[in-house]
Amino acid sequence: MTSGPNTGKAATTLTDVNGQATFSYLGDGGTGTDVISVLVTGIFTCEAQVTWENVCPRGQGYWKNHPAEWPASALPMMLGTSKTYTKEQLLANLKTPVAGDASLILAYQLIAAKLNIAAGAAAPAPVPATIAAADAAIGTKAIPMKTKPNTAAGQTMTSLAATLDAYNNGSLNAGCNALPKGTQNSNGITTVPGAFVLENYPNPFNPTTTIEYALPVDARVTLEVYDVLGRRVAELVNGYVPAGYYAAEFDASTLASGVYLYRIKADGIDGKTFNHARKLVLMK
Repeated sequence: MTSGPNTGKAATTLTDVNGQATFSYLGDGGTGTDVISVLVTGIFTCEAQVTWENVCPRGQGYWKNHPAEWPASALPMMLGTSKTYTKEQLLANLKTPVAGDASLILAYQLIAAKLNIAAGAAAPAPVPATIAAADAAIGTKAIPMKTKPNTAAGQTMTSLAATLDAYNNGSLNAGCNALPKGTQNSNGITTVPGAFVLENYPNPFNPTTTIEYALPVDARVTLEVYDVLGRRVAELVNGYVPAGYYAAEFDASTLASGVYLYRIKADGIDGKTFNHARKLVLMK
């Protein structure tokens, strides 16, 4: 029987011919040390310990840019209910522009969620059920499916993607939602990206989208959104930001449908500058 962050795990079993017995259990996502008490009936008791570390999920942008860190146990990966994909095929999907395809929006988050679980991140409710629903929504078709976000199937896919996005960004895991993307709180080490990155998902979107950016150096950052007339409609970041992986949410619920531009300017303390803009499409 266990006590600690995973209290109450218990089993009764018989030894094999060599006097050995196996006891295994799944953790509940808590961190710390479990004490495993073993009672050999009528003879003696003993104890063992197992320590659980809190591994935070990483966003799909991180996994896309760090394929060398993909857990081998996650490959090949099933997307949908019948099709499996190699690492190369999964990377190709992650690098394919969304172009209004809700199946790609969902695939981005589904790939990341499965990689996070394989890497040891706890999957609290409702993540397992959402992953199952995401596979069912894709079904037997191959990604990309060219599913429009404004269709019934597309709305289901983007809703499932939003839940998985929250998980991949640490919002559903205790102690992870306050960490910069790319930070593991199990050992205090922050992974620094090798290059500037700017991307968002979903796109098209309604009414919110997540803008991810990566900084290889500490920088003074401004992240803003403009309409097609050049008027600034939102300022998402304005200040000093350490090197790392980050995400900012753009809420366009008060804006009209149309095309917008989001722009980042990062003036690195070592002289490196990143000034880039991308297009957003708001579809209400």
